[in-house]
Amino acid sequence: MWVDFAAYERGTGASDAAAKVLASASAALPRCLSLHFALADSEEGRGNAEAAERVYEGLLERCPSALVYIQYQRFLRRTSGTQAARDVFRQARRSKRHCSGAVHA
Repeated sequence: MWVDFAAYERGTGASDAAAKVLASASAALPRCLSLHFALADSEEGRGNAEAAERVYEGLLERCPSALVYIQYQRFLRRTSGTQAARDVFRQARRSKRHCSGAVHA
């Protein structure tokens, strides 16, 4: 519902309002990855790569899952190049924390 509302706002030309909707939704549902990914995409689409990067960094702090690392790497490859994406890959390999609930030996 939040993503649809943001898409409506964006469709009316209110990209700032769409970003605010997604930011509010992400704050209300901090573990909903799809909302955070939509917010990061929205910020990137508005030309605000720094804000999008902050979204990914915040997700990695709260929930360093494989999906977050993958999406962050794809974002960095688009905005900062291959080397930045590789650096995040190395960071993911060193990470011991995971949100998946899987047990690691």
